[in-house]
Amino acid sequence: SYHFGTLTIELPPEVRVESATAASRAALARRGYTIRRTEATADAGCVIACPPRGDQLVTVSLDQKLELTQMSVKIEPWGDRASAEARPAQSGLHALCRVPRAGFP
Repeated sequence: SYHFGTLTIELPPEVRVESATAASRAALARRGYTIRRTEATADAGCVIACPPRGDQLVTVSLDQKLELTQMSVKIEPWGDRASAEARPAQSGLHALCRVPRAGFP
Protein backbone atom coordinates (compact mmCIF):
# COMPACT_ATOMS: atom_id res chain seq x y z
CA SER A 1 0.00 0.00 0.00
CA TYR A 2 1.07 3.61 -0.46
CA HIS A 3 0.24 6.23 2.15
CA PHE A 4 1.74 9.69 2.76
CA GLY A 5 4.96 9.07 0.83
CA THR A 6 5.62 5.57 2.16
CA LEU A 7 5.25 2.31 0.27
CA THR A 8 4.51 -0.58 2.65
CA ILE A 9 4.97 -4.22 1.71
CA GLU A 10 4.16 -7.36 3.66
CA LEU A 11 6.88 -9.99 3.36
CA PRO A 12 6.32 -13.72 3.92
CA PRO A 13 6.45 -14.82 7.58
CA GLU A 14 9.69 -16.76 7.05
CA VAL A 15 11.55 -13.52 6.21
CA ARG A 16 13.15 -12.28 9.41
CA VAL A 17 13.91 -8.62 10.14
CA GLU A 18 17.66 -9.11 10.60
CA SER A 19 18.00 -11.02 7.30
CA ALA A 20 15.83 -8.56 5.38
CA THR A 21 17.78 -5.61 6.80
CA ALA A 22 21.10 -7.17 5.75
CA ALA A 23 19.72 -7.98 2.29
CA SER A 24 18.34 -4.44 1.90
CA ARG A 25 21.70 -2.94 2.86
CA ALA A 26 23.59 -5.22 0.48
CA ALA A 27 21.19 -4.53 -2.41
CA LEU A 28 21.43 -0.76 -1.96
CA ALA A 29 25.24 -0.82 -1.60
CA ARG A 30 25.57 -3.05 -4.69
CA ARG A 31 23.63 -0.41 -6.67
CA GLY A 32 25.99 2.35 -5.56
CA TYR A 33 23.91 3.85 -2.77
CA THR A 34 25.83 5.40 0.11
CA ILE A 35 24.70 3.71 3.31
CA ARG A 36 24.18 6.35 6.00
CA ARG A 37 22.92 4.06 8.78
CA THR A 38 21.96 0.44 9.38
CA GLU A 39 20.35 -0.93 12.53
CA ALA A 40 18.71 -4.29 13.16
CA THR A 41 17.27 -6.31 16.02
CA ALA A 42 14.96 -9.32 15.93
CA ASP A 43 11.95 -6.97 16.00
CA ALA A 44 12.92 -3.94 13.91
CA GLY A 45 15.45 -2.81 11.34
CA CYS A 46 16.33 0.28 9.35
CA VAL A 47 18.59 1.15 6.42
CA ILE A 48 19.07 4.78 5.42
CA ALA A 49 20.83 5.38 2.11
CA CYS A 50 21.47 8.04 -0.53
CA PRO A 51 21.35 7.24 -4.27
CA PRO A 52 24.55 7.68 -6.31
CA ARG A 53 23.16 10.81 -7.95
CA GLY A 54 20.68 13.19 -6.41
CA ASP A 55 19.89 14.52 -3.01
CA GLN A 56 17.16 12.10 -1.99
CA LEU A 57 17.24 9.96 1.10
CA VAL A 58 15.85 6.42 0.93
CA THR A 59 14.73 4.84 4.20
CA VAL A 60 13.92 1.13 4.35
CA SER A 61 12.20 0.18 7.62
CA LEU A 62 11.39 -3.36 8.70
CA ASP A 63 9.12 -4.44 11.54
CA GLN A 64 8.24 -7.90 12.78
CA LYS A 65 4.49 -8.19 13.27
CA LEU A 66 2.59 -11.16 14.65
CA GLU A 67 2.68 -13.31 11.52
CA LEU A 68 4.66 -11.31 8.97
CA THR A 69 7.53 -8.93 8.40
CA GLN A 70 6.50 -5.49 7.19
CA MET A 71 8.83 -3.51 4.95
CA SER A 72 8.40 0.22 4.28
CA VAL A 73 10.25 2.29 1.68
CA LYS A 74 10.20 6.08 2.03
CA ILE A 75 11.89 8.55 -0.31
CA GLU A 76 12.59 12.05 0.96
CA PRO A 77 12.17 14.76 -0.09
CA TRP A 78 9.21 14.69 -2.42
CA GLY A 79 8.75 10.97 -2.78
CA ASP A 80 5.66 10.09 -4.78
CA ARG A 81 3.93 6.77 -5.39
CA ALA A 82 5.59 6.17 -8.78
CA SER A 83 9.11 6.75 -7.47
CA ALA A 84 8.44 4.78 -4.28
CA GLU A 85 7.16 1.80 -6.28
CA ALA A 86 10.11 2.03 -8.67
CA ARG A 87 12.74 2.32 -5.93
CA PRO A 88 12.73 -1.33 -4.76
CA ALA A 89 13.17 -2.52 -8.35
CA GLN A 90 15.91 0.03 -9.05
CA SER A 91 17.76 -0.76 -5.84
CA GLY A 92 17.51 -4.54 -6.05
CA LEU A 93 15.06 -4.76 -3.13
CA HIS A 94 12.36 -6.26 -5.37
CA ALA A 95 13.71 -9.76 -4.69
CA LEU A 96 12.63 -9.33 -1.06
CA CYS A 97 9.21 -7.96 -1.95
CA ARG A 98 7.81 -10.80 -4.04
CA VAL A 99 4.92 -8.55 -5.05
CA PRO A 100 3.63 -9.53 -8.52
CA ARG A 101 2.44 -6.15 -9.75
CA ALA A 102 3.59 -3.25 -11.87
CA GLY A 103 6.65 -1.54 -10.42
CA PHE A 104 8.03 -4.77 -8.99
CA PRO A 105 9.42 -6.95 -11.79
